[in-house]
Amino acid sequence: MAEIKQEIKPVSNWLTYELETKKIEPPILKVKLAPINRISSMESVDIGGNVKSMTKILVGQILEAVEDWDLTLKDEKLPVSDKNKRIYLIPLLGEQVKGKDRALLGFELFAYANNLENYLKN
Repeated sequence: MAEIKQEIKPVSNWLTYELETKKIEPPILKVKLAPINRISSMESVDIGGNVKSMTKILVGQILEAVEDWDLTLKDEKLPVSDKNKRIYLIPLLGEQVKGKDRALLGFELFAYANNLENYLKN
């Protein structure tokens, strides 16, 4: 019988990213991320054998990983939904993270959510 030795947390604590952008004010985004389901990477080839766009796959994985955020619109918290992720989060994914040389938000979110070490319970 195989016993699980390390339990995985289902979601991160709040992560804070200061962005070099004018798209949100203040330019600080806080998110909670779930680990990326690595098996979903196998969906890169459809039934007909056609390779899907890696950009679409990565963006889809990032959007799926976002469990919560602190985004507001007209002083009201925006619900975290697939529609709102496409409308409000995708435009932020290409923004520079302040203090990180050439690090874009999308890459930072992916790197965190893809590293299961970030979700191991101590």
